[in-house]
Amino acid sequence: MVTSPTSAPSSASLAPTAFVAELHSRWEQQHARWEQQRAARLPQDRWRQPRPVVPGEPSIFISYMREDAVAARRLANAIERLGGDVWLDEKRLRPGDAWQRETLTAIRHTIRLFVPIMSENTEREDEGYVFQEWREAVDRARGIPSRRFIVPVIIDEDYQGDPSRFRHFQDDFGRFNFGRAPAGEPDAALCETMTDEIRAMRRTDAP
Repeated sequence: MVTSPTSAPSSASLAPTAFVAELHSRWEQQHARWEQQRAARLPQDRWRQPRPVVPGEPSIFISYMREDAVAARRLANAIERLGGDVWLDEKRLRPGDAWQRETLTAIRHTIRLFVPIMSENTEREDEGYVFQEWREAVDRARGIPSRRFIVPVIIDEDYQGDPSRFRHFQDDFGRFNFGRAPAGEPDAALCETMTDEIRAMRRTDAP
């Protein structure tokens, strides 16, 4: 019988110490091959190579759970009325790897403002794609010290101003100012914040 190069050595042909050492050596070689294969499968943008902004790409990304889709649409409409160019990814309502890669790439490289919607719906979940979006945004925000990048928005109508009720976000979003948009309708303070950010984007884009 032909023996595979990765098959375990025979314990009968090696002393116990040499047998264990040989197993460990082969495991390290196989692990290195697995890591090389995994790295080859990862998209190149995962390593955050700079990507130029394409004119016409939306600059404000609203991240939400499907249960909050109606409120997310109201918020998007309100921001558009203020002059913002909004990315509301309604493709999330159906499964698909392509749109997930597209949104993560945008969060890592091209959007100018990330707006995560927080609600009692997000509190009921312990995992989900939306949280991956949030982790990507927080990771990118660490490299943007000079301007606002994340504006968390709370849409619960019974919210009384205490963000500690949102257990998921104390470590990630606790240092940001929270906006209010009950049922998706932004209050005056959030409208002012969004207006300021939209104006700042236009000044940056001006020739």
